[in-house]
Amino acid sequence: MDIELFVLIVLIIIFVVIPVSMIVIKTAVRDGILEAFDILEKEKNDKKTDNDH
Repeated sequence: MDIELFVLIVLIIIFVVIPVSMIVIKTAVRDGILEAFDILEKEKNDKKTDNDH
């Protein structure tokens, strides 16, 4: 019984926890990249307005 419970827990971790954490990490990385691009675009636009003056 103990080994079956252990195998069940391992399978749950492999098929549930790891994919969910991968999705969370992918989403966080994508959001971080988009935020970084937004910051870079903002800096570019700020520099353009500074050069216009």
